[in-house]
Amino acid sequence: MKIGIVPYLNAVPFMGDGKANNNSFDFVFNVPSKLSRLLKAGAIDAGLIPVFDYLNGTGKVILPRLSLSCKGPVESVKLFYRPPLKYVKRIYADKASSTSAALVRILLKDIYGIEPKIFKVSTQYLATLGTVPYTGILHIGNLAFRRIKGYSDLDLGEAWYEFTHMPFVFALWVSSHFPTSRTITKLLSHNLEWSMKNIDDISNRKAKELNLRKEFVKNYLSKSINYSLGKRHIKAIEKFQDLCLKHKLLKIKRHIEFADE
Repeated sequence: MKIGIVPYLNAVPFMGDGKANNNSFDFVFNVPSKLSRLLKAGAIDAGLIPVFDYLNGTGKVILPRLSLSCKGPVESVKLFYRPPLKYVKRIYADKASSTSAALVRILLKDIYGIEPKIFKVSTQYLATLGTVPYTGILHIGNLAFRRIKGYSDLDLGEAWYEFTHMPFVFALWVSSHFPTSRTITKLLSHNLEWSMKNIDDISNRKAKELNLRKEFVKNYLSKSINYSLGKRHIKAIEKFQDLCLKHKLLKIKRHIEFADE
């Protein structure tokens, strides 16, 4: 079975120690938007895809109890801008994630009353952008950990929580095959449990790889990122879906369907 996963720090706990990932499972690494396309094409059996893509019709069922979410600051989804925010006229967003682009539109309109134009560009292009007047840069994943000189930042997880008092779900494990869903859920849950028990070792290793402080990595993986999917998370997904419909980012409301446990 092929399982699509993002190449970011936040997804590392789903990999576990690798021992449970025998020849029956093959992890496929790619950015969120491409994982959605692979799932649509049937090239993977399940994938960690943007919640926006699921709401927009990608995949059949959500694997239960698992997500990439936050309750407050997420640290890895940030809008960098030259203050004040109200003067931002355009935003360059990483085209790898549809969820973040939709979320920033909603937050800027409903909280700050502004509607800057959003241009979706490659991660490589974003990394080359210098200081540009009246321009915001939306980073996701590991790039968001680095500050940009002369810029302030808006953590989208924190802004959402202050706006709604709800968690925010950035990505879901979604499958297109009912028979394989239970097996994949069991594997991912096992890997996650092992990772949380060995968080110190993982944090130390990833801190060295990414040139980050171990304390930051440990806090990020164990506190900033939430890997569960409970009733509050589902309510938050429904809230996000309603706001996407309100802002005409989605055309129709999708019934949220889960695989059997």
